[in-house]
Amino acid sequence: MERTCGLSTIADAHSFIAVYPDGLNRCWNDGRKIAGRETQDDIGFIRTLVKSVTLELNIDPLRIYACGISNGGFFSQYLACMLNDKIAAIASVAASVPESAVCQSPVPVPVPIIFFLGDHDPVVPYQGGQIRSLLGENKGSVHSAVQSANYWIRHNQCDRQPSAEFAKNFGSQTGFECKKYGSAEIEDCVVCYTVYGGGHTWPGGTQTAPAILVGPVVKFLEASPIIWEFFSAHPLRPTASVKS
Repeated sequence: MERTCGLSTIADAHSFIAVYPDGLNRCWNDGRKIAGRETQDDIGFIRTLVKSVTLELNIDPLRIYACGISNGGFFSQYLACMLNDKIAAIASVAASVPESAVCQSPVPVPVPIIFFLGDHDPVVPYQGGQIRSLLGENKGSVHSAVQSANYWIRHNQCDRQPSAEFAKNFGSQTGFECKKYGSAEIEDCVVCYTVYGGGHTWPGGTQTAPAILVGPVVKFLEASPIIWEFFSAHPLRPTASVKS
């Protein structure tokens, strides 16, 4: 993950701490009820990890964030649902909203989110549908990019019309579009980047899997500095309940 996203370099430049936890068997229980993962208490693991890092290092408890790609992106969304007393904002790369995993909180606690979704993702389809597993496992289905944005717009109680919208197109298959949604309380509570020509990869990152399987890493857009800028603008909401 560190090699994929390059966040350590940005952490050194901006004086924040980047933590790369290991999921059991290289995966997370992200709420999708995938066989073999359902008993993993990864929510408890991350809560314990936060406590451990807090004891070891001088961190700001109002500025704890989660980001990930694919399973890690789904897990970051699950953390926003289950640990909204700890997690201030999240980033989800190559992971839209799963059809089987949604926040259960009856009174939603807004957690700002930024998406990076490639329209040529061969694993998590941009238009929604069945997730492709390289090992033939049933990984469930996802909502489309538009439906995923709308889900978090509702959850975070954002305005349905974008507050900002811009695009950069370098050709018919390359470029990106960004839509930002805000509310009276939170500016940019949902941000969605559509990466044209982007695959199941981290924009601006390292190609850690063959492009024939996951698609290419685009270089015209760098997700990591954008994610840090987004995170730095969003401390933990004071309306979130504090748990021990």
